[in-house]
Amino acid sequence: MPLRLRLRVRVRTLVLAVAASACALGGFVALGRRAAEFGRRADFHHRAADVLHEMGRPGCMDVPKPGEDLFDPALRPAYRYHRDLGRRYSRAARRPWLSVDPGPPPAWAYPDALKEAVGGPPDDTTEHHD
Repeated sequence: MPLRLRLRVRVRTLVLAVAASACALGGFVALGRRAAEFGRRADFHHRAADVLHEMGRPGCMDVPKPGEDLFDPALRPAYRYHRDLGRRYSRAARRPWLSVDPGPPPAWAYPDALKEAVGGPPDDTTEHHD
């Protein structure tokens, strides 16, 4: 005699299955949006670092040799700030499920030439750094 399994599918079971799959899908969509936002921020900071690097003379962003005159010493902290934030947001875009430390605010003025080249800084009010 064959063994028969009797499955009872109730409406309650179907509702729970749909709710669970909707929650899982919603989580994946949220992670995708978070990764896209971090990718946008990483692109901005990488472009800003590239512009700042081009604004200085060659070798400006390296450690200066004794007695070397820099084109603009104010560019170095701005360059490092954008370079580090670009790296941080690139890592966050690859791993959007991890929290991101926003880091310290810049201690330098935002150069007008940089605003013209890459636009204003990304809007930090749209995303919370959990």
